[in-house]
Amino acid sequence: MQFSKRACPGFGGLVGSPLTTLPWLEYKLAKKKLKRIDDSRVDEFFVLLAGNLERIDVAFQARAALIFKHCQLPRALSFLRSQCKSGGRGTAWMHDAMARVSCHGLSQQAALRLAEIARHIEAWAQLNAVGLRKIMKKFEKRFPAASAASIAFKQEQHQSRAFLQGPLVMELRSCCLLSDPVVRPQLASVMSLSPEVVPMSCPVCFDVFVDPLGLPCGHCICGRCHDRLKATTTAVCPVCRLPCGKAAVAMPHLSELVRTELRGEYTELKKELKAEDLVRRIEHERQLRALPANAQFMISALSSI
Repeated sequence: MQFSKRACPGFGGLVGSPLTTLPWLEYKLAKKKLKRIDDSRVDEFFVLLAGNLERIDVAFQARAALIFKHCQLPRALSFLRSQCKSGGRGTAWMHDAMARVSCHGLSQQAALRLAEIARHIEAWAQLNAVGLRKIMKKFEKRFPAASAASIAFKQEQHQSRAFLQGPLVMELRSCCLLSDPVVRPQLASVMSLSPEVVPMSCPVCFDVFVDPLGLPCGHCICGRCHDRLKATTTAVCPVCRLPCGKAAVAMPHLSELVRTELRGEYTELKKELKAEDLVRRIEHERQLRALPANAQFMISALSSI
């Protein structure tokens, strides 16, 4: 599918790049390699597959970055989604939609085009992940004695490849679900895959996500739980216990999806968080006033740095 420059002006590498030009898992080549090697040459198969996955991952991160650099996209899609669900139609609605979406920095046409590209990229990543699972099953069937090496290879790839798991995958899925009512009718005949399920509650506190952050392992937690995680001596994921060496990534599309899907719960929790924050600030100010004047001045100076 070709992306028109007129429909999506100024989006760099996303324009004019059909999915057929993106790197795909070389499934047939990997199958031929499996037939030719023996137990002493299984490392050659892993080297071939790792190089293929690296090319896919580089392309995936580049395309995802070009989509997510438009920080206004979540709010623009949320507005279009609400208009679509409310049944707004006709020329007047279109002009109003274009005007209001432009306030978020994107025209309606550009927002829909970015959402369409996100759906294609997400489906492309899914297909490559499925291909990897299938070829690894064939490897384990062909070399049952090398199951430990197979497990180690899969763990290494899942931890290092963004298209297999990670914040970018979750953001793409959230973007697809957020734009689903608007974009899906246009792509029904093009894409057969649908986005996978996206969690909308924090696995630590079990509340709906508020300011969710993505960890390198692929799990998402809310901002409050992440602050508590940073306060601990060992920075590990509270779900899978993998180390969180990289900084957590903001998830604006997931946050907007939760806000639109679970509006009532989200609003109530935001009120509770504001009330808790107010109580903490009042208590902090009370403790500050109880200190000597010099100590108050020093703490205020340090807080402003």
